[in-house]
Amino acid sequence: MTTEKKKKKSKAAIIVLLILLFVIAGLMGGAYYYLHQVSQRTVFLQGTRLNDTDISGMAPADVTTLLLKDYSDAHFSVTENNETVLTGSLADYGYTFDQDALTKSLTDLQQAEVTNPRMVLNELLNRETALTLDYSNLFDQETFQNFVKADHLSVPRVASKEAAFLYDAEKRQCYVDAAVQGNEIDDSILQNAVQEKLDALMENYSGDEGALTIAIPENAYTSPVIEDNTAELQKKCDLMNQYAAAVITHTFGEEKQTINFDTIKDWIVIDGDKASIDEAKITEYVTAMAEKYNTRHHAHAFHTTGGQDITIPAEKVEYGYTIDQEAEAKQLKEDIQSNQEVTREPVYVKTNDWGNPYYLKRNGTDDLAGTYIEADLTKQHLWYYKDGQLITESDFVSGDVSEGRETTTGLFYLAYMESPSMLEGQDYNTEVQYWMAFHEGEGLHDAVWRGSFGGNIYQTNGSHGCLNLPLSAARTIYENTQPGTPIVIYKES
Repeated sequence: MTTEKKKKKSKAAIIVLLILLFVIAGLMGGAYYYLHQVSQRTVFLQGTRLNDTDISGMAPADVTTLLLKDYSDAHFSVTENNETVLTGSLADYGYTFDQDALTKSLTDLQQAEVTNPRMVLNELLNRETALTLDYSNLFDQETFQNFVKADHLSVPRVASKEAAFLYDAEKRQCYVDAAVQGNEIDDSILQNAVQEKLDALMENYSGDEGALTIAIPENAYTSPVIEDNTAELQKKCDLMNQYAAAVITHTFGEEKQTINFDTIKDWIVIDGDKASIDEAKITEYVTAMAEKYNTRHHAHAFHTTGGQDITIPAEKVEYGYTIDQEAEAKQLKEDIQSNQEVTREPVYVKTNDWGNPYYLKRNGTDDLAGTYIEADLTKQHLWYYKDGQLITESDFVSGDVSEGRETTTGLFYLAYMESPSMLEGQDYNTEVQYWMAFHEGEGLHDAVWRGSFGGNIYQTNGSHGCLNLPLSAARTIYENTQPGTPIVIYKES
């Protein structure tokens, strides 16, 4: 090759080299200029994703707004038996972002991206850039605890309750209050379970989680598991309802004594499919009632018209009430078995062997009840009260003391009355207009043959044991009284 040809090739090579250098310089200048321009951006590069969220071309503040919206839109639910019982935003649960800290972190991330040639090149090559950021958040324990608790769950909390046998007094009927399986919850266990899941969520929160749920853990329930014995109690209820409506009221004048299911329930005996009444319990009840209300052959306190308080011993009390306990027990059982409301007097021993009444009326344990004849042998004077009002009073002559025929003291009843009547004895046969017998041949009657009454006549010229009265007094008593009227005869002490 000639020298001239060599020179031409060298010159061409130099030109090519200069052109390459110029191109490279241009490219480098252009790249520098582009990088400089990109580095001045305040937005994220195209193709940038943050925690799987596309933030291309967005400023850090806008990204903060987007993330906070995603955050506020997210809801977390607590479920029970596949039913939502509590739902709320993460903020409701006490989780909040530190907005200023988040914006600063995003700004730092954006600046780092636009000054990173590799990331800029990714944008030029239309490639995605994946960024990650650990969101800073604040957690308020008090807000969380006030929101996540049993009282806020949509399903009410109830305690476990076994089936109960109850009585409706108004309807007079037994019924069964069914068993209830409780669902009470320990707030602390519930809160620990929810917070554990939320804490895990917040570690990798992306804003795309949407609605999250957690089921109430079994160990959060505090109500004991109960055995439902409703059917067993219902059987008992049906049997006892045979007697549940029975109400038996015994009357003692204005005073009353009532038994109902509160008492009867303890008398019912259940044997298999049958219910019966324990007769021994009825007997006990009747015996106690007799001990309280029987008055015949019981000591009797009496306040005299003269103001003296005396006691008539039991052996001298013939007047009064005696409950026929066997007959009453039988009747009471029948009343209970009727399953009805019954009001009545007790079954009394009403009359003596001759059909004479033992009593007139009563008010509670007071068997005189304001109506009685009072005879004071010491004063030789009597009073007749009816319903608390004095009807008449009079002197009388009682049994002759000198002859040993003193009138018997005690509390008696007018056995029978007769007008007119023939009084017959060993040494007398006398007709009277008004005869009112009270004790073994003794009685009240008129004595028209006497010219005076009262005083000391009875000591030497008394009767055979009767109380001799003026005709008018005998008439008044006879016309205003009836058999069974009590008569109290006493001596002053």
